[in-house]
Amino acid sequence: MNMKQEIKRLEKIRAKVFRMYAYTEGINSDLSKRALIDMLKHISLDIESVTNYIADEIGLLERSVN
Repeated sequence: MNMKQEIKRLEKIRAKVFRMYAYTEGINSDLSKRALIDMLKHISLDIESVTNYIADEIGLLERSVN
């Protein structure tokens, strides 16, 4: 994945997280619980992906130090 694709992917994840945050703060109080559950299902996959990406980067850094 090139850097532009990675940036777009991370921006998409950030937007999803912000929408969830906005819901919890009452900005989108008209959002149904069902819609929130659907958002959680989608974002959990993205969070897992970012977590794995960060773990890979940490692994690369650790190997470069040793």
